[in-house]
Amino acid sequence: MESKSVIVVEDASYHNVQLSRHTTSNARKGEMLLWLDKQGIRYSSDMTKAELYDVIKIHRPQYETFCNCLLANHGHTVMRLLPCHPDLNPTEKKNLGIVKTRIVARNVTSKL
Repeated sequence: MESKSVIVVEDASYHNVQLSRHTTSNARKGEMLLWLDKQGIRYSSDMTKAELYDVIKIHRPQYETFCNCLLANHGHTVMRLLPCHPDLNPTEKKNLGIVKTRIVARNVTSKL
C-alpha cells in the first residue's frame, strides 16, 4: 500500500476495538472524576454527574481505535462508513447476494 493512502473502513466491530477505555454516562460520579483527573482536565467540585459527563464528551477521543491508530502511525488517513449503510459499501451487497443464493439453493421447503 502506498504511503499516505486514504483507507475506507466499514463499521465492523473488529474495526472499533478501543485502545483505552473511557468513562460512559452510566459510570459512577467517582469514576468520572478519576477519568478527568487522569486526563488532567479541570472541573468544578460542585458539578453534577450530568455536567461532568458533558465535560467528558468534549474531551474524549472520538475514534481512538486500534485500527485508526495503527493506520495513522503508518501515514494513512482513515475514513469510516456510516453504520448500517450497505448502499455505500458494494462488498456488503455482494456478500448479501451470495448468502441469499446459498440459502435458496439449500432450501428444500418453502420456509426459510
